[in-house]
Amino acid sequence: MRVRYEVDLEDLMDFNEYFAMHSPNARKKALRHRRFVTLCLLLVPPALVYLMHIYVLVPAVFLASICLSAHFCQTCPERANRQRKKILHRMHSEGRLETILGERELELSDTGLISRVQGVETKVEWAAFEKIDTAPNYTYLFISPLTIVIPHNKIVEGNWPAMLAEIGRRYHPDQTLPRIDA
Repeated sequence: MRVRYEVDLEDLMDFNEYFAMHSPNARKKALRHRRFVTLCLLLVPPALVYLMHIYVLVPAVFLASICLSAHFCQTCPERANRQRKKILHRMHSEGRLETILGERELELSDTGLISRVQGVETKVEWAAFEKIDTAPNYTYLFISPLTIVIPHNKIVEGNWPAMLAEIGRRYHPDQTLPRIDA
C-alpha cells in the first residue's frame, strides 16, 4: 500500500502550531518562560526604582509593571506563534527546508513504513513509532526523532484512510485510531 502527498510551508507552520498547543513539554516550557518574564517585569522595575532611592515613584512603577506583565501574559502565545512562523520563513528562504517540503511518498511494509522524498528512502520500523495524532486536516505520525506530517487535502495518489487503518491495525496499541473520511 502506497500514498503520495505534498507538504508545503503552510503545512509545516500548522504542525508547529499544533505541536506547541498539544505537546506537554512544549507547553511546560512556554509556561515557564511566561512565568519567568512576568515575574521579572513585575519585580525588577520597582526594585530598581527603590534601589535608586526614588521612593515616591515605587507605587507608580509597580502599577505600570502590573499592567506591562498583564499585557505580556495576554500577548505571549501570539508573539511566540509569530516568532515560529518568522523562523520557518527565514529557513525556507535560506533553502534549509528542501528535504522537508515537496512531494513525499509513504509505503507500508511488513516491518514498518518506508518514506521517500527526493530520491532518499528512509525505513522506519514499527517499534520507532511513538504515537499517531489526527487533526481536522492532518495526520501526524510521531516517530522518534521525527514527525511525518500528512495533509489530508494534498494527497496526490493512494487511499490514505485505508492506509491509516492498516497502520492502526499493525501499530496502534489500543486500536482506537480516529476515523478519517476520504
